[in-house]
Amino acid sequence: MRMFREHCRIERAAAAAEGAWLARTLTLALSRSTERGETRAWRARGRSGFAMLQVICVVGVATVLSLAMLSSSVLQVQANTNRAMAMQADALADSGLNLALYYIENPLSAPMRNSDGYWPGENNISFGTAVNGTADVTVVRTATNTYSVTSTGRAGSGAGAQLSHTAKAVVKSNKGYTVNKAVSFNATGPTLIDVVLEIHGNVISRGAINLPLLHTVDGIVNATSITQILGLVLGKVKINSSVVNIPTAYTVNTYKTYTYAGQTYRATEIAAASVGGAGAVIYGPTADNPAGIYYYSYNNTAKSSTFTLNGNVTINGTLVVDNADLIVNGDNNAITAAPGYPALIGSKDFTVIGGTTGILGIGATGSDIAIKGLTWLGGSFKTGASAHNADVVITGALLFGGNGSVDSGFQGRVKVTYDATRASAPDLDTRTPNGPQIVSWSR
Repeated sequence: MRMFREHCRIERAAAAAEGAWLARTLTLALSRSTERGETRAWRARGRSGFAMLQVICVVGVATVLSLAMLSSSVLQVQANTNRAMAMQADALADSGLNLALYYIENPLSAPMRNSDGYWPGENNISFGTAVNGTADVTVVRTATNTYSVTSTGRAGSGAGAQLSHTAKAVVKSNKGYTVNKAVSFNATGPTLIDVVLEIHGNVISRGAINLPLLHTVDGIVNATSITQILGLVLGKVKINSSVVNIPTAYTVNTYKTYTYAGQTYRATEIAAASVGGAGAVIYGPTADNPAGIYYYSYNNTAKSSTFTLNGNVTINGTLVVDNADLIVNGDNNAITAAPGYPALIGSKDFTVIGGTTGILGIGATGSDIAIKGLTWLGGSFKTGASAHNADVVITGALLFGGNGSVDSGFQGRVKVTYDATRASAPDLDTRTPNGPQIVSWSR
């Protein structure tokens, strides 16, 4: 019995131990299962946070790139705008310089002049409503015919939206060929100022001058020597080696092509060797020949070697007689040059024919011509064998480009009155520069 009870006790103890082991095993299994779940949850949460961080980084980089692209685009637009404004500012500055050049050469066209007679410049010069900007120009004369010009172009409108560029230049004003004498002789030998040559103004000669009996020159006579045979000079007499600047036959401009208002034109040829007569003949400016320059040219073959004005011929412009003699045979002839151009260019002699003596001078007639402007003659003034009472009146200046003068046997008179305005022909001598010259330029 005792043994049975002991056996039962041992069985219960074994069962209890087995139960405890099972309980411990289950508890441990549950514990490990819980730990694995928590680990998986933590790992899941970790992966989710890293993905979010990646998304944030990508969005940030995209945002930065977008802002960079937008900023680059804005900068590019601004750079293009600035480049265009810089070019416009340069153009405005250059336009201001060009305007100054024009007014230096044409002071009478300037909107204003200072006490020295030139345009001093202006501020806020506009070049039209289509141009968004202005120019400030300053002109200072630093020496005779030399000017310092500063031009600042301002592109855009408004103080904060403008861009300015400045250009500077030193400009020399070349007035071209100028004439300040009534009569200029190119001959190196003695020149007789005969009684038939009436002069009101100064005279210059490369050689000697002889003044005949009772003849008067109303002006200064400048020559290598002067012989006065009871002649009289109302002005001064200057004896020196005269520098006579007269275009020669090789350098005189024949104006067959010329510039007018910045455009190039061609003179009009006169085909006939003789014009005028009973009916009036008028030559003048046209759309294709705005200065009214007409020429007759002898080509040594088919044409005549003389060109004749038979009376009642009016030329409102310039007459060029090239390689031929000019003959005046009739009255009421007139040549009036356009401003800045000569009236007559004659490469050879100027001969007057016709006329009658009348009875004791009563009823006398003669061929005549009135020339208003500069006259350049390669030969001499002459009269034909039967000429009487010839009358040539020049208001402007007379230049003898060869060895010519007025023949002592001239039957009539040649009257020359100096007029600075009418004597202006800047392009007469092809050797003389005409127009503004930029000595230096900087930006």
